[in-house]
Amino acid sequence: MSKLPDKMFFQLLSGAFFYPIRGQGVFVLLVGAFFFEVAWLLTIVPLAGWILGIFLLFYYGAFMLEIMTNTAAGKDQLPYWPDISRLWENIFRPCVLALLTVLFSAVPLIAVGVVAGVYDWEPDWWVWLGAGIVSGLYWPMSLLAVSLSDRLLAMNPAIILPAIARVPFKYLVACAVLVVIVWFNMWIGNPPIFVRQFAGLYLGALQMRILGLIYYVNRHDLGWFE
Repeated sequence: MSKLPDKMFFQLLSGAFFYPIRGQGVFVLLVGAFFFEVAWLLTIVPLAGWILGIFLLFYYGAFMLEIMTNTAAGKDQLPYWPDISRLWENIFRPCVLALLTVLFSAVPLIAVGVVAGVYDWEPDWWVWLGAGIVSGLYWPMSLLAVSLSDRLLAMNPAIILPAIARVPFKYLVACAVLVVIVWFNMWIGNPPIFVRQFAGLYLGALQMRILGLIYYVNRHDLGWFE
């Protein structure tokens, strides 16, 4: 089975910036921005507002994960918002698995913090940086493996580390682009609320598109489902 050329990888990566606004994308993001803006205003209501806020976070996460899995399957259009008729299967379960990948990927950082606390040790900055880099590189591939297989055991280092080693260059490039997007999202400041909602959805969709491309571009090398 032939590999996707590196040139094609960079074309897809650059095209990812137009993906969230291609076709129905603009309409989906505008609807989402309006919905989230109104819904977040309602979260000030005691108890009911907190429940709504938690649901919104999970609903947002489910939408982002669907973008990633759709991209991994080779789809080029932004999906519609997830169906809420099956809350556990469509909304909560995917997000719980994603949150667990974050926790597991953060083990190096957690370990440094625990050791520092137990032994009254003040780690140098480069120790924290190194642990952060390891966690940051482990997480994207781990999220892909868990979300695509729907199995928590897919975050096993015996699966994730060989997968990263098979496609190191393209994986590192994709991760570097993700870091730049996160930095830009923090840098843009505080524009009007609706603009911020739309920009947040656009940048989130862009990040998930790139994560999905990591698998789509390298699927033959990874060989997870072949």
